[in-house]
Amino acid sequence: MENPRSMPTTLSRYENQKRRDWNMFGQYLRNHRPPLSLARCSDAHVLEFLRYFNQFGHPSPPAPCLCPLRQA
Repeated sequence: MENPRSMPTTLSRYENQKRRDWNMFGQYLRNHRPPLSLARCSDAHVLEFLRYFNQFGHPSPPAPCLCPLRQA
């Protein structure tokens, strides 16, 4: 039996986006002045990040959609 950790894993588009969003949030915490640890992050910080992140939206959506096509 093979070790599941040694098998290559193909992440879904959702999992890839989730990973990118999480990494972006980590970058936001590091760049915050003063830098924030996850433990010291409040709901206000999360909302601030989402407002910042939402300005980017989806540059090329996969299909037509009536939603505003925002990240957050």
